[in-house]
Amino acid sequence: MSMTDFVIETESLSKVYKIGFWGRPHCALSNLNMKVPKGSIFGFLGANGAGKTTAIKLLLGLQNPTNGSLKIFGQRIDQSDTKAKVGYLPERPILHADLTGNEFLNFHRNLYGRHLRSGGLKSNKELLDLVGVPEVGNRLLREFSKGMLQRVGIAQALVNSPELVILDEPMSGLDPVGRRDVRNLINALRGEGKTIFFSSHILSDVESICDEIVFLEKGELKAQGTLQEIIAGEEAQGTEVVFHGMKDSSISVHPKLSRARRLGQKWKIELHSSEEVKETIQAIWESGGDIETVTKVSQSLEKALFNTD
Repeated sequence: MSMTDFVIETESLSKVYKIGFWGRPHCALSNLNMKVPKGSIFGFLGANGAGKTTAIKLLLGLQNPTNGSLKIFGQRIDQSDTKAKVGYLPERPILHADLTGNEFLNFHRNLYGRHLRSGGLKSNKELLDLVGVPEVGNRLLREFSKGMLQRVGIAQALVNSPELVILDEPMSGLDPVGRRDVRNLINALRGEGKTIFFSSHILSDVESICDEIVFLEKGELKAQGTLQEIIAGEEAQGTEVVFHGMKDSSISVHPKLSRARRLGQKWKIELHSSEEVKETIQAIWESGGDIETVTKVSQSLEKALFNTD
């Protein structure tokens, strides 16, 4: 890819805070090197406190880095033309309770000034339809549920028809239906040519829609690449063998089968090499068991990142 193919580029991006009475240094983000391809859905992962929100604040120019550099669309984020191309939803948005949905969106439109006077932008009604709350334009925000506020917050992030949409924990507080709707919305925005950068600690959401991911742990980069690259490779592939027709006592003492787990009247064992598969199938046959299925399985994102069983 050429440099113009990346919407976000960071180099050794770091942030150190001073905390406590004595100003003890705390490194919230350390040497983050990251490139976000244009037109991608990019997942920014990590547990709470991993440094995700700090990195997002640096990307938006809300804080200054201690070290390193970053570019948005090949430019510094402090340039107004760059900011006009970015939409943002914070992790805990505090919305104006005494405004209606329409007044809230109009307020944020006015913040962009001349950058939103070119026309061709979605109306309030179109934005509220898009995020799934078409009926709230004339209702006060104080009357909204948390899920409705989250949706209106996303609508706010889209008032300027941004090329880059940055969402900090956009599924937070949503029920399963709401999370599905936000995932569908993110896919729809990508279909319009936008780049979506969103942070999350919900791996299933990331796994279902992301093209590429970065994983932070305690402020440090631990993994990055396409979803396929993260979960691919010899260790990421396995074979699941389901069998039946054997006694529990025979399985528990057999050196090749003792790792099997019961599934009702059946047993399942997960294997990690072709040689192990051959030996296990042979052991089942020799012990009088019957093979039901032999299935190739891929490692989950959770296993790839956390080495869980």
